[in-house]
Amino acid sequence: MKKPGSTSDFTSHRNRELYHSFLHVLRTEREMPLRQMFGEAALRPSPRFWVSEQRAADVIGRMLRGDKLETMIEKRREMFEEIFARVKVLMNEHPELCMTHAVSKVIFQEAPEFYMTPTSARTVIYRMRARARAIHRLRLKIDSIRTQPDE
Repeated sequence: MKKPGSTSDFTSHRNRELYHSFLHVLRTEREMPLRQMFGEAALRPSPRFWVSEQRAADVIGRMLRGDKLETMIEKRREMFEEIFARVKVLMNEHPELCMTHAVSKVIFQEAPEFYMTPTSARTVIYRMRARARAIHRLRLKIDSIRTQPDE
């Protein structure tokens, strides 16, 4: 099981992808209230399933043994159910494929959404915006130092 507070190697990549999804919604949905845009960004297709191969293999293995994932957070459960359905199809099409390889192939396929709540998406997006602003301010500061005349 995932430990509370643990992060994955791809968290920053996922956050950037979500932020780009939000910017797309911001550009295309001008009449939509901002608070609704966070949820819309999270519901847009994602380039992959944001779960590690090991974690996905563990959970899919449990599902193959009959575990219903009743205690899992709803969005996470939805994601694993989608992965599970795709793994079953892939293994039926390619019976020689072991479960871990099937899981690995599936998690790198495009996902139908980011599987995040609007509140989680908002938190990530605001964090990314703050980071982008801080980087911009730092660049401006560096540029101003570079352009100052030497004494």
